[in-house]
This record gives sequence, structure tokens and C-alpha cells, in this order.
Amino acid sequence: MNIRFAADGSLRPASCCAVLIVALLWTGGVCKKAPLPDAYVKLRSMQSPDQVVFSHMPPQYTVPITLSGDIADEMEKTLHAINLESPHYQEVFDKGHQFHLLLSNQNYSLETRDLLSGVLNPAEMIDIVISSVLKYRQEESFREIAEQTAIACIPGRLGSRAIVRFELVPKGKYFAYDYEDMGSYIRESWLTRLVCVMDSSTRTVYELTLHKNSRTFAADQTQKPPVDSSVLSYAFTYAAFEGVVLPAGLTLSINGTRSLTLEATYRWEGQYMVFDTRKICYVNPRKPAGEPTCLMMTYGTYQVNSVPASLKQTLNPDHYAQNLEKAARLSRIAVDHLRNGKIDDAIQTLKKLAADFPETPQAVEARKLLDGLPGTAAR
Repeated sequence: MNIRFAADGSLRPASCCAVLIVALLWTGGVCKKAPLPDAYVKLRSMQSPDQVVFSHMPPQYTVPITLSGDIADEMEKTLHAINLESPHYQEVFDKGHQFHLLLSNQNYSLETRDLLSGVLNPAEMIDIVISSVLKYRQEESFREIAEQTAIACIPGRLGSRAIVRFELVPKGKYFAYDYEDMGSYIRESWLTRLVCVMDSSTRTVYELTLHKNSRTFAADQTQKPPVDSSVLSYAFTYAAFEGVVLPAGLTLSINGTRSLTLEATYRWEGQYMVFDTRKICYVNPRKPAGEPTCLMMTYGTYQVNSVPASLKQTLNPDHYAQNLEKAARLSRIAVDHLRNGKIDDAIQTLKKLAADFPETPQAVEARKLLDGLPGTAAR
């Protein structure tokens, strides 16, 4: 199982979202071109939540995790149905700043452990969401946004906090245009407005709102379909822990309806700040007033600077049980689509996974994820 931050009427702030956000959060590089207007310079100085966290964490680690909540119960039930013992999990954080949630049962073969580390576990979902914010952190991408938009930089207050509100609107009809030719069909997406709220003193992001438009149509289609418009809103919260201010939560809302929430608490492990708990909750957009489906991760004792060798091993798919093999492959394809901002492709892959291999652990999380994506149906 693996995860990251994503959005498109869905979970991840990727693609257009990411294009934008990343462009906004770029902080490195040497600029030899004409200086940017002051408002864009201020916007570029913003810190993303994961930058704040990673600066206090070990460079890599392995830690046992206890999963609880509705999703964990369903996953365990599914494993029992195929005569496997109750799962034990560990989270691995590697030097590439990626999270991996793995099965650690020694009674499972290496192949089985790899296959059952399914799709979109909480570690990877959080990682997808966060990394999509950083995907386009290059000078060129940032400058494209600056060239295509007009920006307003408005000082203000959010409670007792001094803030700066950035509002970006296109100089033409839109900005951050993205065109994907997938062979049999084509996908277009673009933004018409972006609003970002930054804490003036800490330079951390508190709110991010994207007005996104997209449409998908067949390559041979003569008339383009209507545009699908969505307003994606990300609200970040922070908490002080022993003098260090860290990101504590994220709520993703789509067209005013809450879709996904992420929460984290921390503790010290030696000289490093580490996770104590993390929680991910999905809200079914067709039942916004209903109870969310949650998964809680509770962390054990960390092994700092330790990564299992199995992460580096390539397994031979010929040894896998047929259905688990196919489900695992589809789950990895879905994750790759999310990481690359191809939300429509991810949705179709997840639907196929849930329909064709409903008895697999990967299908459990695929269905939960689909329940949280507007305009999709898991079954």
C-alpha cells in the first residue's frame, strides 16, 4: 500500500491542482530571469505542511503500526475470508520522502506480503495529497502561472493571526491549462481562480481554494461535452507541540461538501519529532450528513534510519495467486494515475478493481475511495 495527496472532484490535489499549488509553493533554485512582482515572491515563499514536518523527522524509518476503524475491520475480515491470519502492519518512510504501508507478518510469504499491501492505504493517501502540493516546484512552472495570471495580495486577520490572502485570476479566459491525449480519449483541465491564505509570520498555508474546470471526451468526438466545474477547498490546521508548530489536520471540500479529512498527532522519539497517530476519514458525497468512514493509525517504537530490504526486492509475479496478482497490479496502476494527476483514469481502474476482484483486500480500499469521489459509484 502506498499513498499521496490528490484532488479533482476527488481526493488528490494533483494535476491542475498540483500544477497550481506546486507552482505556488516553490522555494528553491537560482533565478536568473527578470525578477517577479513582489506579490508572487511572497507567494513563492510559502511553506507546505510536509516541508514543516520533514524538517523535524528522521531521514528514514520503519515503525510498527496498529490500524483500527471501519476500513481496518473490513480489511481484516477480507483476509480471514482467504484463510490468512490477522495482519500486522509497519510504515516505512524512505529517503525519497515517500511513505509505504507494508504487511509484516512473517507467516506470510514475501510475495503475499507485497500483494496484500494493496492500494491507497492511509500513509500513501496522505503522501499523495501532500506531494501533489509539491509536484511542480520548479521555477519555470511558477513563472508560467505568474505570466498567465493577475494577482492581488491582501493583508488581513484570521482570528488573532495576521494573514495574507492571495487571489489569482487569469489574464485571459483561464490559466494552468492541461491537455492529455490518452489515445482513445482526451482530457482537458484548467483553472479560472485560485485563492490562497498564508500566515504572515510563519509563512504556512491555511486555506487553498481552486476553481477547476475539466472535460473528457473521445478522440474522434466531433462535439465536445459540457465542462465539469468544481470548487476544491483545502483547509489546513496547525497545533503547537512542545514549542514546535506542526500541521495537525487537512479538510478537503468539493463544491462546499466535505470529502476527506486527515489528522495527525506527534511525539518525540530521541532527537526527532515523529507521528504518534494519523487518521484518514472519507465522506460519501451522496450522504454528506452520514458518518464518515475512518482509518486510524497508531504508531509503535520507531527504528530510525532503518528500511527493510524487501522494499528493494523485485518479486516475480509468476508466483502470485492469480486474483491477488491482478488486483495488486490494478491497485498500483490506480496509484500511479493519482500521482500523475490522471483522476479519470484512476477512477476507471478502481471501478474495475472493485468489480472484478471484490474479494481482495485491495478492493476494500478501492470501494472506500470511490465512495469519496463525486460522480463515482463503487459498485
